[in-house]
Parts: sequence; structure tokens; C-alpha cells
Amino acid sequence: MKVNKKYIWPVFFCLFFAGAGYVQRAPAMSQVAAAPAPVSEAPHAGESPIASVARAKQAGAFRAIFQFRNDRLAVAVFALAIAAIALAFLLYPGVRPRRIRRIPGIAAIEEAVGRAAEMGRPVIFLTGLYDVNSIATISGLTVLAHAAGLTASHGTRLIIPCCHPLVYNAARNVTYDSYSAAGKLASFSPEDIRFITEDQWGFAAGVEGIISREKPAACFYFGHFVSESLIYAEAGSFVGAIQIAATNEFTQIPFFVASCDYTLIGEELYAASAYFSKDQRDARTLFAQDTIKIIICALIIAGTLFETAAGIFPENSERLKAFKSFIAATEDERK
Repeated sequence: MKVNKKYIWPVFFCLFFAGAGYVQRAPAMSQVAAAPAPVSEAPHAGESPIASVARAKQAGAFRAIFQFRNDRLAVAVFALAIAAIALAFLLYPGVRPRRIRRIPGIAAIEEAVGRAAEMGRPVIFLTGLYDVNSIATISGLTVLAHAAGLTASHGTRLIIPCCHPLVYNAARNVTYDSYSAAGKLASFSPEDIRFITEDQWGFAAGVEGIISREKPAACFYFGHFVSESLIYAEAGSFVGAIQIAATNEFTQIPFFVASCDYTLIGEELYAASAYFSKDQRDARTLFAQDTIKIIICALIIAGTLFETAAGIFPENSERLKAFKSFIAATEDERK
């Protein structure tokens, strides 16, 4: 079976974190220098005594750094299990994810764009405050591609304020491709994709001014938002726009829930991205994440039941020590 190279890096990071959980933390440089030389290190043929002692100290320092900890074996096993599940969903075609559920916030996007077309007012789309190295921003750009296709079909103006140059270029290319695919390239307006500033509050003030002047009929917030989120939502609510928000920042979800018509909570942002992309790889990744979360919840419930049983039936607690010692280290081992 031929393995795609793009899957190598996820596997590498999973193995790295597995090793990081299983290998002891490296000591300070002073401890490394003072590490005792192992007695079993015999000098090589023709090697001077000074070089022999230096080589022996280096070998002892290496063993001091890379000392495996059996109390962290569960971390390594769990990380390898996560990597195996993710690879099973990504590599094997037989593992087919179910249909992604159509969240009400996703279905409302088309309704909001249609309302904007009827009212003759524009649509504003924000991809958050973070750069393109954020997963939430990438998911927002995927949703932007769908929203741009809808605005192109309905003949509605689409305004996209951006706070990073790379996000600006990505949003411009995504919008251009969506208009080109809809056969409405003549309606594409590069001037409506605007770079404001990289400053957080300067960008928030600029977006608030755009909303107040343009009076959009629909505002979409898909990305990573922080403390400026309420400024956007309050301005959009003041002009009577339909607002749909999605963010992976849990501290901002209450503000969006209070001021927007529809709110996608947490990882529903990634589900919306997979829903609109129609890419089986995105769906498989989403399915793998859900499976891993179910396994974690099952382990938490199993651990809770075992601890409860040990408290209720202390005479049988000895039988639970094997399971408990594998999942968590004792206090003596941690010290």
C-alpha cells in the first residue's frame, strides 16, 4: 500500500509526543556534565586515557537523559493508539464516515444570503483575528468559499475585512475561485476584500465602522475571535443584520450566543468546514476525532466506576490495583 507523504508528519508528531510522555525530562547542563561515567565503558584500542574518560562521561550523560519511565507507559500507549486510529480513518478506504449532520447554523447561511439579495444590502464575512497558521482561520476560509459562491449566484456584494496580509491574500484567492466557479467573475470586486490593520482594537474599530456605514443584511463570523467579538456582534445587531457565528474560543461563545441569531459551538466550526469542503479526508479526520473523544469518555467513565467500586467494596480493591497502576502512577513513582 502506498502511503501519502502528507500523513508522515502527523504520525511523527504522535510518536514524538508518545516519546515525550514516556522518556524522562532532560536534566540541566550542570547535571549532564556531572553525570558519573559508567564503569562498564572499556577504552577503545589506541585511545588516550583522557578521551576514554570523556567518552565514558558522555555515554553516562546520554543514559541519564534518556531514562525511560515506566509510570508514563500509559501516555505512550494512549498516544500510539490515537495515531493508529487516525491513520486507520485516513488511509483505509473501507472506513467510511457517516454523513455530516446539517447544523441549523449551516442551513441558515443560504437563507441569510438570500435575504441580503432581497434587501439589496451587502454581506460581511470575518475569518477571525488569527493568521492562516490557525486551524480556525483555515476552517473559516473554507466556509468563505461556500458563502462567496452563494453571493455570486445571488448577485450580492460580499465585503471581507482582513487583519493579516496572508489572510487577505487567501481570502482574495478563495473568493476569486468561488466567483469563477459560479460563472460570475465579472461581479468579483477586489476592493471589497480589505486589509485593515494587524492591531486588534484598530481592526475591531475598522470593522465596526464598515458595519455602521454599509449596513449589511448578513454578518458571518467564522474563525478564532477573542475579546473584540462582542464589538462585531453588537454593531451587526444594531443595523438589524442576520448574524451567524462560529468560533473555537470557548470564552467568546456566550457573547455570540447572546447577540447572534445562530452560533456554532466549539468544534462545530470544523464540522461546518468539512461539510462545505465535500472532501472525504476532512470528513475522515472529523470522524476520527469523534471516535477518539468517545474512547476518552469511555475511559473516564471506566476509571470512575473502578474507583467507586474500590470505595464501596474495599475487600476487592486489591484486584483493581493492576488497572490503576497502568493508568496513573503512584505518588512514590512520581516523586
